[in-house]
Amino acid sequence: MPVWVPSHTPSWKQGFARYGHQSANPGLWKGLVGLWVPGLGPTGLTLRDVSGFGNHGALTNMDPATDWVTTGQRVPWALDFDGGNDYVDMGNISAQLGPGDFSLVTHHKWDIWSVSFVNVVVARGRSGAGEWALYQGDSTHGLFNIMGLEIRWLENSTEWMNLVIRRKSDQMSVWKNGVEQPLTSDQISGQNEDATTTDPLTLGARTDPAAQRFLNGKIGSVAMLTRALVDSEIQQLHADPMAMFRRRIQIFPAAVAAAGTILPQMTSAYLRTNA
Repeated sequence: MPVWVPSHTPSWKQGFARYGHQSANPGLWKGLVGLWVPGLGPTGLTLRDVSGFGNHGALTNMDPATDWVTTGQRVPWALDFDGGNDYVDMGNISAQLGPGDFSLVTHHKWDIWSVSFVNVVVARGRSGAGEWALYQGDSTHGLFNIMGLEIRWLENSTEWMNLVIRRKSDQMSVWKNGVEQPLTSDQISGQNEDATTTDPLTLGARTDPAAQRFLNGKIGSVAMLTRALVDSEIQQLHADPMAMFRRRIQIFPAAVAAAGTILPQMTSAYLRTNA
C-alpha cells in the first residue's frame, strides 16, 4: 500500500493517480467538480482543489503552523477549526450543487456537540440566494439545508466519519460510513431546489453576514459531484477514502517479460522503484 506523503497534488511516484485516466477507479471521477483534500498534507495558506478545476481555497484567520494536524486516520492530515472565526474561502467558483442530481462527500469530525454551536462543515450562499450548508442541527441531529429546506438525521458523534449527502431523481439520502441513515425529517425530496449562487464556497463556516456560523472540528476531505453516486461507490469511498487516487497497475509488454523476468517480479520491482 503506498504511503500518502504531504504534497500539493497526488503524485504518481508516491503511488497515486493524479487524474481519472490514471486511476484504478476512474468512474469515481465522473461528475467531479471540486475536490479539496487537507489529507494531502500541509500547503501553507492555500488549500488546493485537486479535481483539476483549480478552485483553490485561502485559509482565513488560520495559522498554518498549528491548524494543519495529523489524524492517525486513513486520511492522515486535516485542517483543524476552532469554532472562532477561521475558515477556508474558495470564492465564487463555477462548481454548483444543482439543479438536478448531486453528491456532497466529506471526511470530517465534529469535536463537540452543543446547541450553541451549529458547526458548519461546508456551505455556500445566503438565505434566499442559493444557500446550502452541512452542519449540526441541534445536540442530536445532523442537518443539510438547501434554499431554506432541510433534511435531518440522528447524529451526535465526535468520531471521524465519511458522510455523503445525495440527491438522486429529486430524492434525498444521507450515508454515514457506507450505511444509509434514516431521515427524521425531509423537506427537500420532491422539490428539486436549485442552489445556484455566486456567493463564496467555504469550508468550516457559513459566512452569511446575517448568520455567521463556524466549525469546531476537523476536515480531511470534501468532494462535490454533479451526479448521484451509486450505493456501491458510496461504500467504496467509506472503505477507502482515497479510492479515486489508487492508480492502475503497470502492465508490461509480453516481449519484455519473455526476456527472462516474469510479470510478478517485474511488477514488484516497478512498485518498489516508484513508490
